[in-house]
Amino acid sequence: MNVLVLFGEAKQPESEEWFPEGSTFEHQDIKEFVDNEHVGDGVVDVVLALHSLNKLVPEKVVEVIPKIYNLLRVGGEFWAYTPSFEWIAKQAFINDPSPLLHYQVFGIPKSPNKSLYNLAWLRELIVSNGFVPRVATQDRYAVKSTYLDKKSGKEKESTVQLVQNAVIGWKTEEKPITIKDKEGSDDPASAID
Repeated sequence: MNVLVLFGEAKQPESEEWFPEGSTFEHQDIKEFVDNEHVGDGVVDVVLALHSLNKLVPEKVVEVIPKIYNLLRVGGEFWAYTPSFEWIAKQAFINDPSPLLHYQVFGIPKSPNKSLYNLAWLRELIVSNGFVPRVATQDRYAVKSTYLDKKSGKEKESTVQLVQNAVIGWKTEEKPITIKDKEGSDDPASAID
């Protein structure tokens, strides 16, 4: 199985454990992937975008999804994971001041978040680009962080459960997907209305 892992902040080799033994992996920064003119056609079995779509402005996300479609072989899958915008909004509404909530909204200085998606938006983004949704769900994932305990002056470790959106889209046909401006609009974001 050929897998392309698109990352946003740093390579995530732990994601390789999700795939069968003998799979081959290429890790690429999603910002470099977007700027690549030709990425190949029908050469990859799975594209995994693990918290990387949110590192792009919405207009670039609209450009990258057709590239992913074209890169996949027929029967291939696009696995898109993003921070859950609806969960973030709920935490903000109930006034839960976790530093990790701030991270989920804004990212980190060297790799800020430029867009957020709720599950319905993410699913529609996948469907409107020709994928058949196989999974559309939310799940929890653990984030470990270290902090300085003010009382003891020692570093401590904390694990927090965060929520992410997960959509898996299946490429069922070979037809190439291209961005078509809606009614002559120059705004590529209009393609996902």
